[in-house]
Amino acid sequence: QSSFNVNILPVAEVEITSEGSCLSDLVQFNSEVSTSVQTGPEVYRQWEFGDLGVSSQESPLHLYTEAGTVEITLEIETENGCRAVGDYELTIYNDPDIEVPSLTACVSVPIEAQYNWAPSEDPIATFEWEIEELGVFSEEFPSLVFNTSDFYTVSLSVESENGCRSETSEVYTAFDLPEPDFSFTPEIGLPPLEVIFSNQSTGAIQYQWDFGDSNSSSLPAPIHVFEDYGVYEITLTALNAVGCSSSIEESILVDQAQSDLVLLDVTFETIDSWVETSVLVLNNSNYSSLSRS
Repeated sequence: QSSFNVNILPVAEVEITSEGSCLSDLVQFNSEVSTSVQTGPEVYRQWEFGDLGVSSQESPLHLYTEAGTVEITLEIETENGCRAVGDYELTIYNDPDIEVPSLTACVSVPIEAQYNWAPSEDPIATFEWEIEELGVFSEEFPSLVFNTSDFYTVSLSVESENGCRSETSEVYTAFDLPEPDFSFTPEIGLPPLEVIFSNQSTGAIQYQWDFGDSNSSSLPAPIHVFEDYGVYEITLTALNAVGCSSSIEESILVDQAQSDLVLLDVTFETIDSWVETSVLVLNNSNYSSLSRS
């Protein structure tokens, strides 16, 4: 009768780890095989990455082409015929799909930076805007003010909650504001007072007048009749071809013109046969324009 010894080797435990979880990442896989006794050197190693990709390397790199959850397996066999299999679940996230649209800005007028984003299961966590000549902003929608008309490069870098990053850039264009200006005649008078407005604005193609009496006009140089007594604030808003606008205000008095001039510091000086007079005139009238004769 014969006898023999059977050496039962322990089953190896396989632990898999990875670095990277974004679609643009080259994912690094690592493994650690642990047993209580030596089972012999490996003679076979096979990684399966869950997308038909395989590798026999010890710590392979793998690039996924689709987002989603995949099952990774690692099968190891030693020269003693012992086999071990490790399983690992990995979720691959899309990189944030962002776009910065081109915007038109008006000089000195605040504008909010915008971006377009295709929502996903991996929300955006951080924002970094870099605006040419203005600096860096971390708000989601920073308020920007451009001081001169020019082209400005606007760059946006974002990072999702799972560390996936995307970058994009676009050009913003800042335009000068139109310069509204106007005069009118007469400057004062009794109602009904017909007033002729002269438009001296530059850089504008459209106009909006508010006469301060619930009436308005979009004519470049309107004529308006004020029916009642009072002081009216006239506002001219000028609009240019890209939508930038600017306004100016002037007052008109609809009332009887009252002249009230006070002469101050009157001096006389005789020079040869001439008398030179110097006088300071204080205008307390209810209008400012004075005709000279």
